[in-house]
Amino acid sequence: MIDALPDGIFVVGDPAYIPSEHLVTSYCGAQRNNAANDTFNFYQSQVRIRIEMAFGRLVTKWRILRSPMTLNHA
Repeated sequence: MIDALPDGIFVVGDPAYIPSEHLVTSYCGAQRNNAANDTFNFYQSQVRIRIEMAFGRLVTKWRILRSPMTLNHA
């Protein structure tokens, strides 16, 4: 699904994923020693934190999102 994204669109993921043309991951290991890479990691981390905070606010605002929805198809 990620590889099918149009050019110029990308997804930010953890270092557990393999980076590709449309998937950007943070630098780890010896690559972090470069100041530019460390700065990139910092800003990527800040964006991920803000996204997690947004999901937290959604769950707090709409409590129904806290538990799975069960529907009875009768």
